[in-house]
Amino acid sequence: MNKIPGIKVQNTVKTDIHPKINTLLNISLKAIEEMFNEEDLTFYSKRKEIRNKVVNRGESQRYNLIALLGLYKASVHGLETKIDLDKVIGQQITYVQKYKSIGDIGLLLWLVSLSNPEKLVQILPKINFNTILNDYKDAKRQLTTELSWFLTGLLSATIFNKNFAAVIKDLPHQVYQLIRNNYGGNGIFAHSGKSRLKLISRERIGTFSDQVYSIYAFTMYAKVFGNKEALMIAMECADKLAGKQGEHGQWWWHYNATNGEVVSKYPVFSVQQDALAPMAFLAIQRASGKNYTDYINKGINWLFSNNELHTKIVDDNKKIIYQSFSVNTFSRYSKILLSVLFKFNFPKKVKLKVSKKTFLYHYGWVLFVFSELNSKKRIRKTQTKPENKNTTVKIFSINN
Repeated sequence: MNKIPGIKVQNTVKTDIHPKINTLLNISLKAIEEMFNEEDLTFYSKRKEIRNKVVNRGESQRYNLIALLGLYKASVHGLETKIDLDKVIGQQITYVQKYKSIGDIGLLLWLVSLSNPEKLVQILPKINFNTILNDYKDAKRQLTTELSWFLTGLLSATIFNKNFAAVIKDLPHQVYQLIRNNYGGNGIFAHSGKSRLKLISRERIGTFSDQVYSIYAFTMYAKVFGNKEALMIAMECADKLAGKQGEHGQWWWHYNATNGEVVSKYPVFSVQQDALAPMAFLAIQRASGKNYTDYINKGINWLFSNNELHTKIVDDNKKIIYQSFSVNTFSRYSKILLSVLFKFNFPKKVKLKVSKKTFLYHYGWVLFVFSELNSKKRIRKTQTKPENKNTTVKIFSINN
């Protein structure tokens, strides 16, 4: 992984959680390899348990990119894979003109910046970055998660390739401002800047994903450009989420950006617990010096029986991490509607069920966040140093 000087990093994950993280890493690496289709160099998107057997199905451009981000990080830190990453990533670059999401372009920029930044210039003639904010539906709707991925990708590319940085000019600042506009001022980002719903403004309700990807992108933006506002907002969001964490370590799903309150608790997704929350909190922790370790550990322990159902949702043998604890979909959305329109306080007790499936991106994010805890010798050296020598940011990592 490319290193950028500027942030002192220490091991911020307690050793008593390491065995559980190692279990998650091993499952994730093996599952991704089993989901790989050698014929077309892509991955199946879904892993599901049917009649006590695990099957792989579906396809997703986005999930492929996240899996490759994770696999690249794993390869850097000694977790060997049989997949030819250079070949698969190279194919993704040729696909970029077919992408229908600015968020996916951001993920590709992020991936190529880390794995082979010289190839970033190959993307420039394929995408019109001058009009990109008007060329994709998610950009026009100003979706927080997708714009956060795009901002992270732009920042990564800016750091590692000066030619790319010269072309995109002030585009990172434009994207930052769009996401900034979705911040409600109460520690929560809204889901979007524009909504198609007439009865209720969906833009006010942000998901947990909207928060964590924004925290990551804003923390990175703060370090690249020395922007104190971005760091303050990221910290405020992290503190709000930490303050709302459930008694078993749950990270809730829906939040109201206008008042910062939890709107809907379920589903609780396992990827929130073991990957997305650690990604965001480790990033802000290193940038601010504020310690979120206990929140991270509590969230991970949720997967290992310390939860509402007192059941382990990690299956080592089947190489699967079950997706979520969920409630009836109609019930969930009716509660959201009632709580927003009438400030309805929904009951604390709900009937939960375990969703016995998982998606490729879950394994990718686990590898991306925690591969650096692997104790094996790192087998893949940094390919290049950042070309922008004035940059003082460090791509966030658990260890030096």
